[in-house]
Amino acid sequence: HVYTTLAASTANQYGALEALALPRKYVDRMRNSYDERRKLTLKLLQNTPSLHVEVEPEGAFYILPRIATKEKSTPFVHRMLQKAKVLMVPGNEFGRYGDGFVRISYATSKEKIKEAFERLREAGF
Repeated sequence: HVYTTLAASTANQYGALEALALPRKYVDRMRNSYDERRKLTLKLLQNTPSLHVEVEPEGAFYILPRIATKEKSTPFVHRMLQKAKVLMVPGNEFGRYGDGFVRISYATSKEKIKEAFERLREAGF
């Protein structure tokens, strides 16, 4: 288990080497795409009363907002999944200091990000 989850496989390492050999424009295009989705997610979070962003990410593919109601992460995420059909990762999965936060990935399309936040709004989050 450790060797398949904590380190990149040999095939992935060779793939990474090939990716590094690509022209810079491909990296720039992907970075710009992530930045657009990061900005969209942050904007949508501003209109989500149950979640508050304390620190904006600068180089990740996820955001870790605080649960505004001071609710524990796991029950909040379960309630969100049941009511809005939106899945987030409970912050306590990243250690005890993560409780009270949720992890939102924006490594998906803008359309799916918008849909998720629309579901949250409709469910009262």
